[in-house]
Amino acid sequence: MSAETVVRLNKAYCWIRGFGWLFVMAICFWERANIGLIYETSGEMLRSLDLGEEKLAFFLGVIAMCCLVFAVLNFILANTPMTKKWWVAHLINHIVGIVECCCLPMALPLLLFWMRADVRAMYGESLPEDRPYV
Repeated sequence: MSAETVVRLNKAYCWIRGFGWLFVMAICFWERANIGLIYETSGEMLRSLDLGEEKLAFFLGVIAMCCLVFAVLNFILANTPMTKKWWVAHLINHIVGIVECCCLPMALPLLLFWMRADVRAMYGESLPEDRPYV
């Protein structure tokens, strides 16, 4: 696979993750709007955790805002210039994707391709001469 193909797949990965975060944010806002129904159907579990409707609504709001931040960051990563610092930012994005179990099938192979020397060279990131295979 060529380095250009890896970069295109990485952009698609960033767009998919961004829209995934927006989807989770929409679910949190829907649940927050229907907090009475959620609390009624899960009331026993929430009462055992001492989690009232207000705390649950706050928690869902915090998750929704975090999802918005992550979506915006992924959309920004999809349109970044090819520099060393953005190569590292994409690397971190792949590692975070591996930690999320749902993104593992996409993130792990893409991470392996991302670490190749030709992709690094596109971003201006080169390996030292004495360690060519790291």
